[in-house]
Amino acid sequence: MGKKFLGRLEKVSQPHWILFGLIIVGIFLRTYHFQQLLVFASDQARDLELIRNIVIGHNPWPLLGPDMTGGRGFRLGPIYYYFQIISAKIFGVSATSQAYPDLFFSLLSIPLFYYFLKRYFSENVALFSIAIYVFSYFSIEYSRFAWNVNLIPFFVLLLLFSLEEFLAEKEKAHWKWVAGVGIALGIGIQLHAILLLLFPAVVLAVFVFLLARNSQVWKKCIAIILIALSLNIPQFMNEQRTGFSNTKTFFNAFFFKSKRSEGTVFRGLVLDVACNAQANIHILSSLGNKNICDVLYNSQEISTTYNTKIELDRNPWSLLGKLASLLFLVLGVGFLLYRFSKDDGRKKYFSGLLILYGVLYFLIMIPIAPGSRLRYYLPIIFMPFMFISLIFDFFEKKYSKKYIWMIGVIFLFLLTTNINSMFSRLKNSTCTKETQANLGCNLPLNSFVVKKK
Repeated sequence: MGKKFLGRLEKVSQPHWILFGLIIVGIFLRTYHFQQLLVFASDQARDLELIRNIVIGHNPWPLLGPDMTGGRGFRLGPIYYYFQIISAKIFGVSATSQAYPDLFFSLLSIPLFYYFLKRYFSENVALFSIAIYVFSYFSIEYSRFAWNVNLIPFFVLLLLFSLEEFLAEKEKAHWKWVAGVGIALGIGIQLHAILLLLFPAVVLAVFVFLLARNSQVWKKCIAIILIALSLNIPQFMNEQRTGFSNTKTFFNAFFFKSKRSEGTVFRGLVLDVACNAQANIHILSSLGNKNICDVLYNSQEISTTYNTKIELDRNPWSLLGKLASLLFLVLGVGFLLYRFSKDDGRKKYFSGLLILYGVLYFLIMIPIAPGSRLRYYLPIIFMPFMFISLIFDFFEKKYSKKYIWMIGVIFLFLLTTNINSMFSRLKNSTCTKETQANLGCNLPLNSFVVKKK
């Protein structure tokens, strides 16, 4: 037995050992002082009481999930609560167990992202990018507390990974990829209102493309739809009982949100580009405002309708940073478009899928971008890592091993900025109720008392 085990270990490739090491580091960074540094605010207290009452049998399992419209009534599907209920039944009802699903899917996203990158890049480029992802404070931060948006990275990657396989294999695609698309779609639309629009749009576009080229794929398209619908049965039950009240609320809330840009489409486009640039740099390095898109205005002066004057910061260092973030976005998009024009076969499907996803996300964000929270960019958390992978890939092919020093400098810079944010988080782990919206701190758990019934 021992010899067989050692024999299998010897067959494990060096890249997989490195990946295993990165996963271990990722586990440490996401679990170190997990309870002590747990973000626990009013949303988490509300959900904890709801979960407790369900687990002890006072209330039935919910048909709807969290409110997504700031009190205007639209609620997501209940899948996130279901994950929390299962966790509470296994580990007991507590603030910590409430966050275990977020931690679990964050850790799963590391190997999933690696194999996703491997579809398009060399082993070295994929490992470098995953190393940056493991240390990304943005990724770490959204894995250490209970919030429905925290599951987005995993299910975005699962959708794109499965869709890429589906595109490449068409009607011969293995049923596991069909199930992957269906599960990602069915769960993803219950995690955030943006995904409720984005995921169906991406899947529909892929279906239209595939059916136009090969009509035999329709059976698997239907299977995907059925899987996704089956995961949303509780919502359908609620709508049938309430006369589609939640659906009506969604459209009312969406049109309300669309009016908040208070300006022309051009203003929305400018802010959308600027916010994407800011988000990309923050995801990679943790630099910049961690809460809100303020790259073109003072976040302290944003009005309730976001009718705020656009102006550039006159500080030369701040201006330089904003120009660098814009340059990185332009370079990343440019490399992706260039690769799409040169790719063929499976790689063309891969780059084309990324472009489709990015364009649809960009369009959805036009009315939302003014003053948007950085958490709205979790659906594209993978994109800056794709951009930096494209840049690394270019230098690897053009300059061979001479590019290593450049990657080393970039990696050390990003490592330093992210580790600095981690240390800042350790030093400032508590806050007052006036600053609880800042994810850089958390309220002590004893600030909230769950009533016993």
